[in-house]
Amino acid sequence: MSDLITFFVMLLFAIFILSFAYSVHYKKTYGVSKKFDDSLFGNCKYRRFGCCPDGITNRLDEYGSNCRGF
Repeated sequence: MSDLITFFVMLLFAIFILSFAYSVHYKKTYGVSKKFDDSLFGNCKYRRFGCCPDGITNRLDEYGSNCRGF
């Protein structure tokens, strides 16, 4: 019975190490650590009129009348 418990403990440890290594590799390869604003749905560059000069706020018209310092 203790051999079975030892086996499962070692298996769980191996799964933990492999999942950690995979997550580190995935973050380096695909750049997952970006801000939420860089996502397809949150980024102003994918909106109709683009971004204000601050690079964060969505422009509501082609002139950017809602941007600060307009």
